[in-house]
Amino acid sequence: WAKDSPAALGTLVLAAHATGTDPKSFGGTDLVTALNATGPAPKTAQAEADKSKTSEKSDESQKSDSKVWWIVGAGLAAGMGIGVLLSGRRKKNQL
Repeated sequence: WAKDSPAALGTLVLAAHATGTDPKSFGGTDLVTALNATGPAPKTAQAEADKSKTSEKSDESQKSDSKVWWIVGAGLAAGMGIGVLLSGRRKKNQL
């Protein structure tokens, strides 16, 4: 029943591990190999190197994004301060 189902194969691998059975020799079947065969090919070291280059670029963009959020936050704080000052002036004029 678990022949082409990654969820079922994964469940069997976890069940084998929980019972102390070797999932690589589970009833004459290598569950780990069968599970790997149902999904995409495992990533190679080259793909990991490319990913690290991408993450470096994303780190730079995160730094610039954080600068933008600091500027937005400072603007909001300044706007709130101006609002409090104007509100205080208006209350003084009403007395």
